[in-house]
Amino acid sequence: MRPAAPVQTFSGAQDGQGEEVAITTEDYAAIMFATEGGAHGVFRVSQVSAGHKNDLVFEVNGAHTSVRWDADCPDELWVGHRNQPNQRLTKDPSLVAPGVRAYTHLPGGHHEAWPDALKNVFAEMYAAVRGGRGGPGPGDAFASFADGHRSALLVDAVLESSRLGAWVDLS
Repeated sequence: MRPAAPVQTFSGAQDGQGEEVAITTEDYAAIMFATEGGAHGVFRVSQVSAGHKNDLVFEVNGAHTSVRWDADCPDELWVGHRNQPNQRLTKDPSLVAPGVRAYTHLPGGHHEAWPDALKNVFAEMYAAVRGGRGGPGPGDAFASFADGHRSALLVDAVLESSRLGAWVDLS
């Protein structure tokens, strides 16, 4: 619904008055994919799903276990099981793998989220520049030009698949 008067974004101050309008843009997309290893997946993105202001959720479902991370609860990892109770694992810097420890700056119980992720990526980029490297090395958390090119190829394949109404090989 288009508000009858200007409304501050995310203010929730709509009075229910307005005009119904047709949505004709790509405000929702679902991309199905299959990997060379046989795994299947779905990537969904939406700007119009009611109640989802700025969601970011990653979920992986396996035959016996599933995991989900939700940016609304950034210090928790949900683990779902078939044959035992589900779990909620809480971030504890003292228990994370050594390669991850550098990304945890606050003790358990304190949220680290979007600003911290950006800080970590930029810190690695600056370290690469100071070290005289022209791009990311193995294990770095930032993307290379090759990664950007592959992302552009992925977008092209998604658009081609939509145009053809058929699967498109990304290799």
